[in-house]
Amino acid sequence: MARCVRCGERKGKRTCRALSGEICAQCCGEHRGRDVECPADCAYLLPADPGPAMARDPFARMFSSVASYAVTDWPGKDGARRAYMQGSKVLAEWERGLLVGYLVHGHEGPDGRRAVESYMAERAAFLGPDDREALESIRDAWFSLFEIEEVRPDEGFLLRDLVGGGEIIVHEREGTKYAFRYDLLLAWIVTHEGRATIAEASMLVQRTHREAILGAIAKARSSAGRKMPGATYEEIGRRAFLPAVHALRAAFEAYSPAAMAKVASNMDGDRIVFSRATWEVASPETVLERLAGRDDFEAGEGRREGDEGVEKFHWIDPEGRKDRGLETLGLGTLTLDGTSLVLETNSRKRLTRGKKLLAGLMGDAIRHAGDEFTPLAEAMKASQAERGGAGGEDAAADASGGIPIEVRNKALRAFQQDYLMKWLDMEIPALGGKTPRQAVRTAGGRAKVIGLLKDFENMHSRDLDGPSIDLAPAYGELGLPYDE
Repeated sequence: MARCVRCGERKGKRTCRALSGEICAQCCGEHRGRDVECPADCAYLLPADPGPAMARDPFARMFSSVASYAVTDWPGKDGARRAYMQGSKVLAEWERGLLVGYLVHGHEGPDGRRAVESYMAERAAFLGPDDREALESIRDAWFSLFEIEEVRPDEGFLLRDLVGGGEIIVHEREGTKYAFRYDLLLAWIVTHEGRATIAEASMLVQRTHREAILGAIAKARSSAGRKMPGATYEEIGRRAFLPAVHALRAAFEAYSPAAMAKVASNMDGDRIVFSRATWEVASPETVLERLAGRDDFEAGEGRREGDEGVEKFHWIDPEGRKDRGLETLGLGTLTLDGTSLVLETNSRKRLTRGKKLLAGLMGDAIRHAGDEFTPLAEAMKASQAERGGAGGEDAAADASGGIPIEVRNKALRAFQQDYLMKWLDMEIPALGGKTPRQAVRTAGGRAKVIGLLKDFENMHSRDLDGPSIDLAPAYGELGLPYDE
């Protein structure tokens, strides 16, 4: 037997078309879909074998069997994959379950039947009554975008269908451990033995993608409704799954670090690049003397522990940007630490401007030592890696600067509650420049304001160590009902 084409050590027992050779089970499990670009129809991308416990559950057993059939034997599999991939060559890891869901529930083959329907036609006669009943539940699964109205720990969720408007209670123990109120859920709902559950081919999505997904679903449902007069809500909804996934994929790509870095700019329209210039200082006293009294360098407030001997200044434009409502505009930070002077800005252009300003102001009191530049995409990746690597009490202490969490939260709670009430009278771009207080005067405006308040609550609920925020006063000020 040939050696594994990936590690060259263990025996290759699986044919890997991506690597054109035999691969061992360990390398397949560790690398598929990550640094090996697996074809979308690879059977090893399916969920793992259900195992003894799940094998005793007719529903789990039948879903696994139908999924395997859809990938390997179903006549419609190739057309389903082409439709799902939409020209893309790589299946992202987050899409694996959604592809299986589309193969099982969503795509109609050449004969007009979905994979689960074809499976039933071919094999149901050979199955027992429990398995046939489970197959019928899988066949009748329906799809929508849901908002989690209530999390019931170790029990399930109360979901609101954002398309149809109804509510449904679903049983889902594991998901309650990591989902939060007002999370969005792109889900197939299956009713089996009188209980509604969430099918495997479902996923949580960010609230920022809500409008894009709902728009795609509405368009697809409208088209399907014209072609399927008399069809049920659930039947039409199945036609909306693929457009919803494609909208989600497009949203992911638009919000990727690389994509954001291409369009992100500062208030001057400059491409964001974190820029840093360093000088050697001959006389710190001279630097402080020449910065004193200037209206474009403001002394920083307070020092953190360990900052003794460090002087910080905010570099500002006193003219601001009156057309955008800014009396002043921050341009960068200047730090004097003993015999080192550092200027940091968010664009190359601003750094060049700052270097010219300081050269004329400081003269021979400083000597330029070098510049550093970090693209936004690189900085975002580094930040994500840093957050992912930190954890536990040490990380919490570092994040709070050594301040006890309860003390920090008390101060933050007061600040955030105050900000929330001031927000009611701020002009919000998402509301067309209106304040929330003005926007709630119309039905459409009320819906948007409620959506923003839900965003706020959902965001804060994820900070498990952060302060709790009371939204009831804001809802009350706006005359909106608040369901705690």
